[in-house]
Amino acid sequence: MSHKKHKINVEISLWIFVTLILCGHLLSYVSAGCAICSRGTKFDQCVQDKRKHETKHYTDSESCTLSQPLHIKLYGDLHNLAYYYTYIEVGTPTQRQTVVVDTGSSNLMLSDAESHHCGHHDLAAFDPACSETTLLISGKSSQCAVLGGKSRRNGKNQNPCTFEQDYAENSNIRGLYVSDYFMFESDIEPNVNYMVPQLGCVTSETKLIYHQRANGVLGLGPSEVHGEEQDCMDDSEDNTTSATKSNARKGNEMSTSQQPDTVQITNSTNGPSLTYGNFVNDFLHKHFLPKQHQFSLCLSDKGGWMTIGGFDASPNLIGGKYRDGDVQHSSNGPIWVPMDLTGVYSISVEFLEFAGYVMKPNSTKFILDSGSTYSDLEPAMYKIIHSFYRHLCNTIQLKTTARRTKRRTSDSKDFIETMHTTSSNKPKHEDTAAFSENETGQSEGVSNHSSTDSGAEAHLEYILHAAIDLQKKLDDKVRCTIQKHEKFICFSDISQMPSVYLVVHGKRIRWYPESYFIRRPGK
Repeated sequence: MSHKKHKINVEISLWIFVTLILCGHLLSYVSAGCAICSRGTKFDQCVQDKRKHETKHYTDSESCTLSQPLHIKLYGDLHNLAYYYTYIEVGTPTQRQTVVVDTGSSNLMLSDAESHHCGHHDLAAFDPACSETTLLISGKSSQCAVLGGKSRRNGKNQNPCTFEQDYAENSNIRGLYVSDYFMFESDIEPNVNYMVPQLGCVTSETKLIYHQRANGVLGLGPSEVHGEEQDCMDDSEDNTTSATKSNARKGNEMSTSQQPDTVQITNSTNGPSLTYGNFVNDFLHKHFLPKQHQFSLCLSDKGGWMTIGGFDASPNLIGGKYRDGDVQHSSNGPIWVPMDLTGVYSISVEFLEFAGYVMKPNSTKFILDSGSTYSDLEPAMYKIIHSFYRHLCNTIQLKTTARRTKRRTSDSKDFIETMHTTSSNKPKHEDTAAFSENETGQSEGVSNHSSTDSGAEAHLEYILHAAIDLQKKLDDKVRCTIQKHEKFICFSDISQMPSVYLVVHGKRIRWYPESYFIRRPGK
């Protein structure tokens, strides 16, 4: 738990099941053709020959409707890599790439081999010059306008469609849009021969995107489609002006404009038509019937699965038993709740419950972002949870110190008992005052709760006594420390810690301590 930034680091617990159903206009679906090529020694050549033919005579008339969902294996974890990724194949001949699975952005972005500021990733960067099927999107085209791009010179390319995008963890990327063939690494037959209408070739990366091992980001989020009249610039535009930030996110904010009507735009370069301004909607509508327009992510402690065109209802994924303290609970399957698709995937949280205390958020919109490694809470909510664990840690430390002193000095028994009694039965108002003095900085003190959190003192008093009650139930071997610099609160055992409950449309979604704590190496 982080003390300074009002955030809770999140570990994706064993088999968190998230299903995202994409509802929208049920248009007639069209598709690029399927490569009827069996996996084997001649698979690459078979696909390559078909793509060369289709690129010269590209139409959207060849239907490739899949009857079964695609099951794609996910790799990675939160504790080491801090993201989940998968393998894809792009271009002709294919170039293998690794991409972070991200529901907080909306398009496929890959490091460009000719980039001037990109990090060193696990695999070689995507090289459009080595693909026989790459199509450059013109900055003056209607397709560029729909994507929110701009026309400006980019190296040797004149009038490309350029973009700039910010991510939740404050990384920034810049580059240009192209179209090219794409495949998931899936064993399904026939193999989907899909041409991505908008593929971002990244020429500049910063921060986490620059340092991550994956080559790019597979954005699975919804996206607004820009009107043709906006953001279509010519070469006279000042190059120092920032490009339009399509789906820019700062903190956990994204554009929340209403999802506009679907727009059908034909690429001027004889490439695929752009029906949607994002990857996932375009892929689903071109390869699945309307009733299958959904995808799901099943994320475990290590790795997981992504299902496109449905969700995996395997009993071993959606059932099971879980323990919260002395109580054992059973899960009968996923909880279905309404979801808002205006710019981002979000749910409306009515209440948050913790240790028997119920909090009502000022803003009920909670964004679902698989690419983020933490969850943000409002300051008042964060302080309640943080106060509980800080006081619990202080109480554990006091008890541990008393126990050690008792072992070392047998003749100080009366003093130790007095000290222990004071820490356990201190008057409520003294308890609160002592906690305020221990806070690092006045803005974090108990007396400075947000004015919107009425009765903060009474709320804190309840939480502090809940922490004392829990400490009495904990095993004597449980240890706790508060790091000096980061102020992280670290426990040796969290099995008895309370769960957090999100109340969404009257349904309680349980957030296990194994999910909102994160494991760290070391002491």
